[in-house]
Amino acid sequence: MAFGYFGAKHGMARFYPAPLYNTIIEPFAGAAGYACYWSSLPNSHITRVILVDSNPNVIALWHRLQKMSINQLISIPDPVKGQTTHEPLIAAASGEQGMAVLNRGVGRVVTDRMVEGWPNLKRRLQRMVPIIRGWEIMCGDYSKVRNMRATWFIDPPYTPKVGSSAKLSAGGASYAKYGSGFDGHSDLAKWAMTRKGQIIVCEQHPADWLPFVPFRRQRNGVGAGTQSTRTELIFEHRQ
Repeated sequence: MAFGYFGAKHGMARFYPAPLYNTIIEPFAGAAGYACYWSSLPNSHITRVILVDSNPNVIALWHRLQKMSINQLISIPDPVKGQTTHEPLIAAASGEQGMAVLNRGVGRVVTDRMVEGWPNLKRRLQRMVPIIRGWEIMCGDYSKVRNMRATWFIDPPYTPKVGSSAKLSAGGASYAKYGSGFDGHSDLAKWAMTRKGQIIVCEQHPADWLPFVPFRRQRNGVGAGTQSTRTELIFEHRQ
């Protein structure tokens, strides 16, 4: 991934099926962990990446990264706990809420998580900046992406777990609030099955809107409890 975000797949990207095509499309891009991983490998065959997300804060951050030089990245001051930062790349370590706060012109108080994660994130950013220069990055609804033969990595807002009091996951609520045109997983299933090429769809147990199979056990994020885990699901289809 290029920055911190809900459901980022940076740590899991290497376990997903390898892309069969030279083009990767992520219609729910977020931090685009899958595209970042496979396009940054030595001798990668990826020549085109298309990222789409309905969240304007996410897209603004991607566009900012595309324009940054390595020297500009290096010159970003290291965060200090308790101080206020106006740097979106540091604030993004706390998820979309951090970016939204900055977007309203309000600073973000630096946390331990930001301080600890910044050195590694900064190194990853320096490695990724030259790679993402030519990526096609746009703000909009997933269903408007032109159908083409490619590897489609579809990582939508997850359905709530059974017994959960939340109507949407944090990422799902964030996605929905921008009027993205996300009409539910049933519509998404139909759309996904019409994509050309290799289709990889992510979810969590017990989602059943596609014939998912268990993929990996994954620990939930910070704040969810150190013993809190979920079963990641996967669906792969080729046509």
